[in-house]
Amino acid sequence: MGSGWLQLLTGVFRGSKGGGEPAQGNAIASGSGLRGDHYDMTLRRKAFEYLHKILGLAALLLAVVAISLGLMLADAPRWMAVVLTMWWCILLFLTLRWQRAGRCIDTYQAIWGPDAVHPGNGIPPIGIGISRYSRESWQGRTEDAMRRKQ
Repeated sequence: MGSGWLQLLTGVFRGSKGGGEPAQGNAIASGSGLRGDHYDMTLRRKAFEYLHKILGLAALLLAVVAISLGLMLADAPRWMAVVLTMWWCILLFLTLRWQRAGRCIDTYQAIWGPDAVHPGNGIPPIGIGISRYSRESWQGRTEDAMRRKQ
């Protein structure tokens, strides 16, 4: 119940999005777009980002603990714990692999793109293993991906 209230509370502290539509990036950068906590990456938004990521990781860890305790208390067959442990190890392996490959892209860039005109692209990404790209390096990555598909 407490986590439900916490969800509502963090939604209030999340702040405004601002920035208009991603396709309007040049108009936004020229000052004609809407300002907002997320687009401008205000202190309020940065604090929310850190809190959101810390609480999200804590929720995942607590879920593992709760599931493990539930298996023990229900005296579940051992194969269930083995299968779940293997599943969690696979997920952890894929997460680390994709992060190292640069596939964990900063949410800010995913929304507004890699242009330096966007204020949030001037700060380091918030979180561990998160990649941020320049316009040139992003175009190189997408061109390489298109060649591999052909």
